Amino acid sequence: MTGRRHVDASQPNQDNYAIENFDDSAICIVSDVAGSRLYSEIGSRLVVDLALAYLKNQVGIGFNFANKTQLLTMSRELISRMKCAAKSKATEKELDFKEYAATFHAVVVAKNSLAYIHLGDGALVFINDNGEYQLANIPIKGEYINQTVFFTSDGAEQAVETFFLPYVPEFFSLATDGIENISLIYKDWSVHAPIFDYLRGFFNHECPKEVLQKFLCREEIEARSDDDKTVIIARNLHKCDESYEGVYEH
Repeated sequence: MTGRRHVDASQPNQDNYAIENFDDSAICIVSDVAGSRLYSEIGSRLVVDLALAYLKNQVGIGFNFANKTQLLTMSRELISRMKCAAKSKATEKELDFKEYAATFHAVVVAKNSLAYIHLGDGALVFINDNGEYQLANIPIKGEYINQTVFFTSDGAEQAVETFFLPYVPEFFSLATDGIENISLIYKDWSVHAPIFDYLRGFFNHECPKEVLQKFLCREEIEARSDDDKTVIIARNLHKCDESYEGVYEH
């Protein structure tokens, strides 16, 4: 969803995402831009396209996402490939490759498990085995809350983080940082449950995507965040409560 800041400037939504289901697996990816970088939107698209192809291949060859060491090593290799692709593109255009700066978040659901790879701000929130909302990892920030790390940053390969669940949760939400300040409480990085209660309820609508878009356009949401907002919500049909209805009160 295009944020008010970009609407006022007659600019498009600069986030990028991908969702792909195949066999008994799924891959979800979101990427946000660095607003100060000229070609960041192109970098964000590069991140999504390259990561989708790479992760599909890893699933196809039976990669063991449960091995934390291998998962982190694979994630660092992926960030390195992103950098190489951006440098190649930048060389052709005679640009600094850091002009393609973007964040990266990916969820891979495979073999009845969930793996999460992330670099930069944005977040994965899921329902844990206790039925509570849980933030997978704290978003990666810089010295200040509005700073972060991009795939083009120095040391990005070492900064990338991973998370693994040996099961597929009933519900999860993967989002860029556009909804951070309405969904997370910064002082202790706890989850603002009413937002996710409401998101879970969207699946009971005939067109959940349309309902989600309308929700993100609400005045009280725009008042808290004028950034682009990309949110992927998913549920496990084997675990979900079909009758669940969420009500959002701000």
